[in-house]
Amino acid sequence: MKVQVRHDPPDIGTNAYDWRAVQEFYQPGDRIGWGKTREAAIKDLLEQLDIDPDTNVEVL
Repeated sequence: MKVQVRHDPPDIGTNAYDWRAVQEFYQPGDRIGWGKTREAAIKDLLEQLDIDPDTNVEVL
């Protein structure tokens, strides 16, 4: 699985949304994984998509 990961911290007083992860060909309305770290955002995305967290992920 290929995902795009971006560090774009919003100014909202928490770092829980500093990183976001989306599938390679993201379209509006698709799932977005959020997290304090890159790894947490990827894990959140996989959980939302009901994909095994041990799945091999290629970060673009």
